Amino acid sequence: MGMLEGSFIPDLYTETLRQYCRHRSSLILDSSGYINKIQKSLRITNVRLDSVLADVVGLSGKAIIEAILEGERNPQKLANYHTTPIL
Repeated sequence: MGMLEGSFIPDLYTETLRQYCRHRSSLILDSSGYINKIQKSLRITNVRLDSVLADVVGLSGKAIIEAILEGERNPQKLANYHTTPIL
């Protein structure tokens, strides 16, 4: 009576797994902020990918952004970079 039960002390493997899970959760939370910054930067430069693509950082969005960074400005050519139908 009056004795506390011992607390759980995870083994090294469990502790490492927990650290990875916490780090992954942190990265996921941070990624949404970076995606918003990407969309804002595109909007400021009058590139409205978010109005025609459901996922700006998906395969199509990344391909179009890379083409823009390489200097492509023709909307018809940029539309050819999509991997799925554009809205």
